[in-house]
Amino acid sequence: MIKPGSLAFRGLFFFYKIILILATPFLIFFYLYRLWQKKEDPGHVGERFGIPTQSRPKGPLLWIHAASVGESLSCLALIQLLLKENPHLHILLTTQTRSSALLMRQRLPERTMHQFIPCDHPLFVGKFVKFWRPNGVLWLESEFWPVLLSRIKGLGIPSILVNARLSDKSFIGWKRFPFISRPLLRPLICVWLNLRKWLLG
Repeated sequence: MIKPGSLAFRGLFFFYKIILILATPFLIFFYLYRLWQKKEDPGHVGERFGIPTQSRPKGPLLWIHAASVGESLSCLALIQLLLKENPHLHILLTTQTRSSALLMRQRLPERTMHQFIPCDHPLFVGKFVKFWRPNGVLWLESEFWPVLLSRIKGLGIPSILVNARLSDKSFIGWKRFPFISRPLLRPLICVWLNLRKWLLG
């Protein structure tokens, strides 16, 4: 069995990053093809590669990631609460899907901005994190990206998993490969299991 933090595991992670770097031209072609098919927003496709389309505001910045429409809608109340309690705070919300991006750009309050989460690629992730320099990260999904989480951990940025829920099938899958799940979850300093219950008290 491959133990977390072992030389073998680090070798697997290194191999994963090498594959991504070699696949860079294919990733670029893939998103250009999606753009040609009108499945990507022409003004925001660069965000997939860590290229920002907005300026970073001064002061503390909290990064919240919600994968799709459901997670995005569920975090609106949390965003409102955080902004109310912290008048100098700005929030960066990232999502994966185009539909969630379109919806959030209409509903996000002031001091909040949206970007697509970058591909889990060393170059794109590095560019993204270097530009935004978040003071903390909240995750509202259970899809974890190794390069992204590793970079956040390496920079000492606190990261919290919110509304953590897994289906029985997903739980069995995570449990079957602890040498993958444990290192991925290690950067998380806290896990909230029920966001709705926490907000409503």
